[in-house]
Amino acid sequence: MKHILPFLALLLFNLTSFAQQAAKTGDPCRDPFISLYDANQQKLPEGTLPQGKVMILVRNNPNCSKHFTFKAEKMTVYLVGGVRPLAQAQLNGNSFDFSEWQKFYKEADRILIEITEVSYTYNKGEEKGTFPGSVIKNWSFKGR
Repeated sequence: MKHILPFLALLLFNLTSFAQQAAKTGDPCRDPFISLYDANQQKLPEGTLPQGKVMILVRNNPNCSKHFTFKAEKMTVYLVGGVRPLAQAQLNGNSFDFSEWQKFYKEADRILIEITEVSYTYNKGEEKGTFPGSVIKNWSFKGR
């Protein structure tokens, strides 16, 4: 089993390494973005090290002409070193405290966020549903 996990992490990374860089479906409304926010509700710049409690939010793709409101219901967050998962956490909701992971951070590491259950509202709440599939974000560290 321990030999399968690195393989699965590598496969997942290869399948998702370009997530959110190009529309997967050709419809930007089906390709929302993931953003991270600190405790002061300030958006974290791409590649910064998450520290402390962080909100992980699914946002409408700016190229989508419709306004969806998304809510992350369930997700798995991985700390990945190379192709090897170093830590993982399964969450119900959209916040995670990265304090315990800070001691493991290295410059070449990354965080892989897989939101497995996303609900949405559209048209001022008149239409509701569950987003098909996962929404994935590969968050590579740019330095300490």
